[in-house]
Amino acid sequence: MDSTVDTCPVCKSDRYLNPLIQLLVSPCYHSACSNCVERLFAHGTAPCPVCQTLLRRSDFLLPIFTDLRVERECRIRRRLTDIFNRREEDFETVRDYDDYLEEVEGIVWCLVEEVDVQKTNERLEAYRLQNLEGIQARRRRDEEEAERERQQRWEEEQHRMEYETGLLAELEAETLDRRAQEQQLIEELARSSESAVSVIRKTVGREAKRRAQMAALQEMPSMRGLKIHGKSTAEIPPIDPFDTVPELERPGALDQYTAQFESWYFGTRVPDVHILKAGGVIPSHIAHQVLLSITTFT
Repeated sequence: MDSTVDTCPVCKSDRYLNPLIQLLVSPCYHSACSNCVERLFAHGTAPCPVCQTLLRRSDFLLPIFTDLRVERECRIRRRLTDIFNRREEDFETVRDYDDYLEEVEGIVWCLVEEVDVQKTNERLEAYRLQNLEGIQARRRRDEEEAERERQQRWEEEQHRMEYETGLLAELEAETLDRRAQEQQLIEELARSSESAVSVIRKTVGREAKRRAQMAALQEMPSMRGLKIHGKSTAEIPPIDPFDTVPELERPGALDQYTAQFESWYFGTRVPDVHILKAGGVIPSHIAHQVLLSITTFT
């Protein structure tokens, strides 16, 4: 017997003669076109047109596969997956897990091949009732994991949208900055008595110098997050306004200026007089050198 869903057993409509026909499949894996299903089951329960099993309109579904045998096996596996939902980590050994999978495959084969169907269904129901609490617990676990995955995907999507929004804002700011520079250049050309070439050269030079300074500031590390003697210096304002390197650790080796600054800043000991006299400097100069040495990396 052909197992493909091609012809309605009631009205004999054929898929090849009528490509728009919708053939639905019942739980007993018999097909019927949507028009016949609506007509036969319009008033409630009615027998299947093939095997006389009592069915309802809601029992008929659109098949995923045209082969009824494949459709039958997929539905059976979905039903068993909801009951046999244990994982490999739920077993003590791999051999126990393999035996469990072999048992599931044996049940699938019996139901697909219709061998001892009643006995297999009774065995399946007995297993479900015996392990109902564990099945429900693992079902909740799977739902929680699925919810966490959805939450993670949502957060990743939010981060992507925030990144794109920031990128668009940067592009818009660059566009506005470029327009402002163009307007400033036009105004300078209108006011200046110098030649246009000279004014343009000066403007380009100022802009290049400004961009170089901005790039240098962005490359400088931040003071935020540095630690001296195990104490956080988060209260010290960052050297650069961009603060591009948060949570930065100080280098382990410190020169004499750094050691001098620590003793002077934290009041652990009196600064050595000979260091101040040898260099001919004042404490504020030492502090400045220390700040520069802390943020210098080799």
